[in-house]
Amino acid sequence: MIMRYWNQFGLMNPITLRAQKLVLYHDMILIVMLFVLFVVGFFLVRFVLKKGVIGGLTYRVFSGNELLECIWTLAPVRILFVLALVSGHNLYHSEVGIDVEIRVKVTGRQWYWQYEYLFSNIKKLFGMCGFSKSEVFKFFDVDFRMTNVRDIWLLNYVGFFAKGEWRLSYDSYITNEADLGLETNKFSRNIDVRDPLFLPVGLKSELLIQTGDVIHSWGVPRLGVKMDAVPGRRNRLSLEPLSVGVVGGFCYELCGQNHRAIPIVVEISRIKRILNVLVLKFLSEVEIEEVLSPFSWWSILK
Repeated sequence: MIMRYWNQFGLMNPITLRAQKLVLYHDMILIVMLFVLFVVGFFLVRFVLKKGVIGGLTYRVFSGNELLECIWTLAPVRILFVLALVSGHNLYHSEVGIDVEIRVKVTGRQWYWQYEYLFSNIKKLFGMCGFSKSEVFKFFDVDFRMTNVRDIWLLNYVGFFAKGEWRLSYDSYITNEADLGLETNKFSRNIDVRDPLFLPVGLKSELLIQTGDVIHSWGVPRLGVKMDAVPGRRNRLSLEPLSVGVVGGFCYELCGQNHRAIPIVVEISRIKRILNVLVLKFLSEVEIEEVLSPFSWWSILK
């Protein structure tokens, strides 16, 4: 995971459309600042070093110049109006909107993040992967052609996940220094976590940011997001990564003595791999026989 490098000049490479727009907005404001600095500095030097300016009509002690006053009033107003339009455009496109494929509830705690996936439309995700009925079984390492209808437990096993009546919740703690190395494939001190957040590339995901104790702030620079987690309030943001990879961030609010030990890692991959990883995590945390007992697969796969 590469977040930054030595002697880096500029911001980190954005991998979402929102982050790209923010980088462009930052560059535009920087150009405006340099332009204003140059113009103001130029006239300031002229006033200080010379007795008269603009053909000797203006002196250090002068009564006024209506044309000049109109220019230095209207010019900043127009510049600020353009900046406000661009900022409003960015705010409008930062709304969650529609066509959300995955929802994740992010809860900040002292001092770790808790992620909970809400699979209300996972059947649609299987369709987006191009899975037929047999391919859904293959996804779960089940041979549909060799499966007998009497194998009701196995059929329920696949139908349970396909219907989406399940939730996955896990905690994301910082990786201990003793666990860094080749065995865990984690090498970044105070940056890597044991279980990252998994998001699909090319699909819109909605994150519900909240807190379980004090104020936190979930932010990832390369994704162009930073959202506060305030007690008693749930904030929403959307993410649609444009490329695969691993990105990181931190909590941007002082949340206690271990504020440094609450990093953020987001792994972005294809939707097939994301579903596979999440299903395996679900199976490692629950007794599947207990959740399948009241479930019937026929309404999903027949």
